Amino acid sequence: MGGRKEKGGRERRKEEKEERKRERERERERERERERDKKEREKLTSISSETKKQCRTINWCDRTGGTAAAFDFTTKGILQEAMARGELWRLSDAAGRPPGVCGLWPSRAITFIENHDTGSTLNHWPFPHNHLHAGHAYLLTHPGTPCVFYDHWAAISNGAGIGDSVRALLKARVDNGLSCRSKVVIRKAVGNVYAATLDDRIAMKIGPGDWSPGDAGIDCGQKDWLLVTSG
Repeated sequence: MGGRKEKGGRERRKEEKEERKRERERERERERERERDKKEREKLTSISSETKKQCRTINWCDRTGGTAAAFDFTTKGILQEAMARGELWRLSDAAGRPPGVCGLWPSRAITFIENHDTGSTLNHWPFPHNHLHAGHAYLLTHPGTPCVFYDHWAAISNGAGIGDSVRALLKARVDNGLSCRSKVVIRKAVGNVYAATLDDRIAMKIGPGDWSPGDAGIDCGQKDWLLVTSG
């Protein structure tokens, strides 16, 4: 009886020790997060006042002290216009960043291409249906926190459906550790092609124009490039 109690006591102490260790690690991660937030806000102050005026969402997030994120309507609008018009140069601003909140303050950008108001039965501001594959390739590789519309997630891949493609892109994002703060390098942005690399781990391209990371001579230390999905 006494032996069992002693064993149980050791196990509890071990569990408590492990929990304290996990809590210390969680606190270190919170501290790292606070430091990243501080650096992002410091970087934001270097952005011209004219640029900030053009993005009310940035100003709103800034007035919360950086404690809130917001839907990135600017990115949705520019992305769908660029796709519909064949003007993919719009996806790089004058400073070579993605347009919208995800290019200025990515950790505070909730990116999306459709929701229950813009698409679905209401259809107030729909993303071009024939460009949904490309739209998700952009959304699910770029910085910001992507929000996938359930109609797209649940769609069956039979021509119009894109569910399998969305899930493949989500898996690639998770497997390669892409995050709201991932480093994006825009490799090409012209009328018929947009290409970028993310965290030196993922290369993506949308549009009918020619581009490939191999032909562009991009070396991220990999042995070869592996195609994840296309559509």
